Amino acid sequence: MKRIFEEMQDDENNPVFTALNTIKTVHFARFVFLDTETDSPKLLVVTTYDGDEDEYFDDFLASPTAAPVFDRILSHIKDAPFLPVTENKEEFKKYLREENGKLPALLFYSAYPNKTVETILGGSGW
Repeated sequence: MKRIFEEMQDDENNPVFTALNTIKTVHFARFVFLDTETDSPKLLVVTTYDGDEDEYFDDFLASPTAAPVFDRILSHIKDAPFLPVTENKEEFKKYLREENGKLPALLFYSAYPNKTVETILGGSGW
């Protein structure tokens, strides 16, 4: 799976960046591989977004560029039977909720807690 991310990173039209740019609620996204020295490396995805969790998931499912990225990544994840994600929306959201709950944030800080991505990109409110 690491190779997939390396290929996407080298792509001039990086599909992850393209997908995230279509979703106007994501502030930051970080993709980190854990346990890379083992036979079962893990992918940690950390994002900061506007709105609630369900709206966030729906944004990805509604995006014609984001959903295929998830399909590509999840096709390499053990026990991910819900592909394509656009045809298995509830199973996809359930999977994300379950995985998200394994690493709850103990502390979160934002220098601009009341600013949305749309406000920041639009330049209003600063």
